[in-house]
Amino acid sequence: MKNFNEDMERSVLGSMILSPEFIPNITHAVSEMDFYLGKHREIFREIVAMSDNGEEINIVTLSARLRGRYAVDVAQLTDVVPSGANWQFYCQKVSRLSQLRLFREIMSAASDVNEENITERLNGIAADAARIAEASGGGKIKTARDFIIPMIDYLSDALKRKEPLSGYDTGLIALNEITDGLQNEYIIIGARASIGKTALGINISRALVQKGVKTAFFSLEMSGRALLLRILSDLTNQQAGKMKSGMFVKNSIEPIQKAGYRMAEWPLYILDDTRGEFDQIIAKTRYMVRCLGVQAVFIDHASLLKYKDRRLPRYEQFAEMSNALQNLQRELKIPIVVMAQLTRDAEGKRPSIADLRESGAFEQDADQVWIIHRERQLKTGEDSIPSELIIAKNRNGACGTAELLFQPHFVRFVDKADKRYEGGER
Repeated sequence: MKNFNEDMERSVLGSMILSPEFIPNITHAVSEMDFYLGKHREIFREIVAMSDNGEEINIVTLSARLRGRYAVDVAQLTDVVPSGANWQFYCQKVSRLSQLRLFREIMSAASDVNEENITERLNGIAADAARIAEASGGGKIKTARDFIIPMIDYLSDALKRKEPLSGYDTGLIALNEITDGLQNEYIIIGARASIGKTALGINISRALVQKGVKTAFFSLEMSGRALLLRILSDLTNQQAGKMKSGMFVKNSIEPIQKAGYRMAEWPLYILDDTRGEFDQIIAKTRYMVRCLGVQAVFIDHASLLKYKDRRLPRYEQFAEMSNALQNLQRELKIPIVVMAQLTRDAEGKRPSIADLRESGAFEQDADQVWIIHRERQLKTGEDSIPSELIIAKNRNGACGTAELLFQPHFVRFVDKADKRYEGGER
């Protein structure tokens, strides 16, 4: 039996366009993840967003919202159904096939259990079984009470909090002031090549683990050894290049050793052997969060991610992966930070979200988008260069620009007005 029915998925979407009054009913009957095709999930998500915003929904407005993606598919959606009157039938078919796919995945996972992977497999099976149970009941219908009581509890806890930030301390005061710390959200850090997106990710990771926050760093380009050398350079104010070549400052080996021994006790998990395989990264993230208590995940970087279906156009692969990361963040409720390249079009100008490679997926799915920008190149003999961290998108907070300095010798960012980095061990 086929795992999905494309016509039924299109019929649900067509019903939403032709009869927007049924959208609240449809969203109780099916969810985004019930759609097998990634393009249908994205279209469904945009229609729901338009409905929530009170926007007019038709082929023209939907196409504009999608910025021309899937233009042919969108144009044909209303051809498959005469009206939205039979939405219940279409939704039932889509929901049942979604449950069937999940059930088959569970059976496949169960058949592949062995002594080494039993914990990871059981966690995945439990999560999928819960999804089937929820889907078979059409999802929980929530009342205002379901939202307001947890919100009141959150606000009460906020008043009692000793820490001034609602999120994790990033180690950068200027960034904290805009974002209120690293939030439990899906975050993109964008920059041109060699501008410092990896450095910023490492900076923030170091700040987290120093506060005891269990952190995982997927390094797809740099070895774990090279990554830790950068952190050691940052901690000891020893230039990374000289450390690598053994040209230490006189009498510096002892503080380096002390810093290294402290680092060995940090709750930092470095994964540099995934080869960018996206499914591995998703599986390992679930395992580390559920079984090891990991509280934040960094992925460096998006362009090196490899999607399971290589036959899809690259922009569709990115859309699928970005949507999966968004859903994973919602499921695990931890910060998931992904470094991403900017396009060559960003050269010589102040960059924006539109300059992200495959920006459509990132722009829509991410809760926050940070973009690193420098007006000029480093001058000869210059130890630091003014840099900006542009908070270009912040779904649940303010946007703005954090003024930073980039110090290339230590491969780190610091606050522009911070005087703690003028010498000595940190």
